Amino acid sequence: MTKGWFLVLILLLLGLFSLESSTTPYLLRDKEQYQKAVTWADSLMQSLSPEAKVAQLLMPIVSANNGAWEKKIEELVQVTGVGGLLFDKGQLVKQVMATNRAQSLAKLPLLISMDAEWGLAMRLDGTPSFPKNTMLGALRDTFVLYDYGLEMARQCRLIGAHINFAPVVDVNTNPANPIINTRSFGSDPQRVATYAGAYARGLEEGGVMAVMKHFPGHGDTSEDSHLELARIDRSRAGLDSLELLPFRQLIKQGVSAVMTGHLSVPALEADTKLPASLSGSVINGLLKNELGFDGLCLTDALVMKGASGKSGEICIQALQAGNDILLAPPNPSADVKAIMQAIKQGRLSQQEIDEKCRKVLIYKHILGLGTYKPTDTTALPERLNTAEVQRLNRYMYANSITLLRNQHDLLPLRNLERKSLAVVSLERPAETPFVKMLRNYSSVEAYSLMPGNELDKRDFKQTFGHYEKVIVCVYAGNSNQIEWLSRFNGLKNLCVCYFTSPYRMRVFGRALTEPDAVLCAYEESLPAQEAAAQAVFGGTAIRGVLPAPIGNIYPEGHGLRTEKTRLSYGIPEESGMSAPVMSKIDSIVQDALNQGAIPGCQVVVAKNGRVVWNKAYGWIDAERSRPANPEDVYDLASLTKALVCTPAIMSLYERAKINLDEPLSNHLPALRNTDKENLTYRNVLYHQARLSPFVPFYQYLLDTTSFSGPFLTTRPDSLHRMRFDELCWAPVNFRFKPELVSNEYKGPYSLKAAENFYVNESFRDSVCKIIAETSLLSRMRYTYSDLGFILMGFAAETLLEKSLDEWVEMEIFAPLGAETTMFRPLKKIPAGRIAPTTLDTCLRGQLLRGYAHDEAAAFLGGVAGNAGLFSSASDLAKVLQLFLDEGTYGSVRYFEPSTLRYFSSTRSRLSRRMLGFDGAETNPAKIQQLAPSASRKTYGHIGFTGTC
Repeated sequence: MTKGWFLVLILLLLGLFSLESSTTPYLLRDKEQYQKAVTWADSLMQSLSPEAKVAQLLMPIVSANNGAWEKKIEELVQVTGVGGLLFDKGQLVKQVMATNRAQSLAKLPLLISMDAEWGLAMRLDGTPSFPKNTMLGALRDTFVLYDYGLEMARQCRLIGAHINFAPVVDVNTNPANPIINTRSFGSDPQRVATYAGAYARGLEEGGVMAVMKHFPGHGDTSEDSHLELARIDRSRAGLDSLELLPFRQLIKQGVSAVMTGHLSVPALEADTKLPASLSGSVINGLLKNELGFDGLCLTDALVMKGASGKSGEICIQALQAGNDILLAPPNPSADVKAIMQAIKQGRLSQQEIDEKCRKVLIYKHILGLGTYKPTDTTALPERLNTAEVQRLNRYMYANSITLLRNQHDLLPLRNLERKSLAVVSLERPAETPFVKMLRNYSSVEAYSLMPGNELDKRDFKQTFGHYEKVIVCVYAGNSNQIEWLSRFNGLKNLCVCYFTSPYRMRVFGRALTEPDAVLCAYEESLPAQEAAAQAVFGGTAIRGVLPAPIGNIYPEGHGLRTEKTRLSYGIPEESGMSAPVMSKIDSIVQDALNQGAIPGCQVVVAKNGRVVWNKAYGWIDAERSRPANPEDVYDLASLTKALVCTPAIMSLYERAKINLDEPLSNHLPALRNTDKENLTYRNVLYHQARLSPFVPFYQYLLDTTSFSGPFLTTRPDSLHRMRFDELCWAPVNFRFKPELVSNEYKGPYSLKAAENFYVNESFRDSVCKIIAETSLLSRMRYTYSDLGFILMGFAAETLLEKSLDEWVEMEIFAPLGAETTMFRPLKKIPAGRIAPTTLDTCLRGQLLRGYAHDEAAAFLGGVAGNAGLFSSASDLAKVLQLFLDEGTYGSVRYFEPSTLRYFSSTRSRLSRRMLGFDGAETNPAKIQQLAPSASRKTYGHIGFTGTC
């Protein structure tokens, strides 16, 4: 007898320990708020009729997208007295107005819910859209899921919603699942639990109820429960280790609500025709008693085919099974009556209804409905679509991109000097957001491959074999694309980017293992394409991992990593800046435009390796022939000193070809036996070599017999009637020396200074001689001078055994992908893309466009150490980032960090100048050209044509 009771006691204890302890839902953990909610709910319960209590458990679907919504809402709220509403697809402001209208009609405030798994855009036009959960499952950082949940709570509150039917907690182990699929965080239950838990925590800490769904798990079904009863054939042990694991963990975490799915689960419910959403064994037995769930339990929409049955009977069964809220009941008014009849018949007790109603009311108060206020529609789209939302969204997209294969470290792409990249989009236009973003890094030849088009008829290996690299973009998984990919096999440096989910990628077989690089971008959305393009070039590091396996080829969790090697392109908030603050640039530039100081310009701002502002303003020219755009090219003038001549000297210094304290005359014989013989590279770089600021080289080209008197006068007279500049006038009929200047390209006249203006190549030697014969200033002091950099340019060319333009193109600009940064841009760039600098009515007699404004550089054929360089602001940013990254860009080292640090920090004792660069003013008595907030380590240069 004693042994028997002992055995029974052990069994009872084992049974008790097999149950999960009940966890208080997160939203109910503030004891003070909970007590207020209880008091509020209890006071309301006393005044509610039995029918009103039942109606509080109904949450029908409504839409504000058509003219009949107002009448329907009035009936549901005023007549039936439902407890909440679920809004279907619609327009933002219309829905909020409908919400306010509904709340104004309700005797008790309504719970407003949204099905916004990937953002409000899932249901509302003009609202933010976020990545689908499968893409989010590729993130290594789960903290951002919390931020995402917090942001979704903010957005829900802004539109007057209290419940978001998210996160999806289903573990998608069936790649062919027709309804869950990309809505799941992946195929690993622990991953799903962790990611869903982080999101739910953010949502509820933000004051919005999270709803984990679809209990007990919809991830391994082959049916869509919207259309039929879906079935899960898994053992109870299998369910425990897979489907139920995320639910169990989120219940322990304290997620406040769960949605029950229309699923046939034989291991849990013997009646295979009875969905889990209507099963007492599943809800009361498993969910509440065994797992200890104590929050709100909602059905999935009862109008779905997976819950087919008589309208009222379905609602009764759902309540009997343990559900608290009936979502989308088929006929709300009739359903209330049916439930009341069931109470009379004893199938449901009034006590059960009271407990459920009281629970609903408590949550209403907790969610802010105890002190309801109408939702403000003022500037609602702007308040939803904030810069912070963009920042969060861009972060999630960028960090989800997953690299599956990377033979020979093809990605990120290198060797940009080999300008040979083809991008083929399968069954999409040639010009896509992906291609547009790629063009920030390099030139691209884009192709569209469509069934039966001209490209489809070609041999792919012949068409694309001459390209250095080929990227194929896949957007679907049909037979056409599978066959096309097989035709690309064998091409060198082939990268395939899949803008689709891992579940759909499994059909591609060999196309997943034969290309040199395989990238998964998960979605075809604009941000996914832009993120993938930046990842391809190293604008962003690749960090993603597969949230689900791709067949037997790549396992769940697989993902190769790369590092950030180039500029990325984003918004100010991504770099800790503020778009509203940055927008002050607009007013500053507009002021300059209004005053006529400039016809137009381009402003590029980059911080922390990211371009956050790239905007063109005004017009390309004073005639306003067209608006300026970010692809326009400008004359950089003296920026040439810092971007070409100084780097050339740095390279020679680094290779021990020169010593900064040795004289230039060691490499320029024309300076020997002159007062320039001892000019050192260091003093020239500091602009303290006693050289004159400039020499009017044009005077040496003039035929002085063609005019009498001085060439320039400060006032016009009978001879001087041609304006030279704002202050001077020149003779009308002057000529150039025919032995030095020609109007056509012939023989030695190879230095093109403008259209129909060619200078004899012997003038290069003359320039050096002229400088050598120009008297030095009386004492050593800081005097900004072009002459020293012209001389250093000549010396560098001698030592490099290349012209400056050839050297800098080959060694710096081409590898950087700075394709518009060049001397003599008209060789490659149409004149219409180049901003004119001035109307030279005198010397060159034309509008200067694509020719160096600086006369010395122009008469040297457009290439000199002091001026002559052109660029777009976007490409210029790449060169400057090279400096900020201490000599490295795109995984290529151009200079040693010590070299760059030495040149950019070694300051003259006579001025603010550094070696080839300008810097912060150190003399407090002089004007500081830097902003007070700028680092004293700031260095750079400006140009006469308005560049800096």
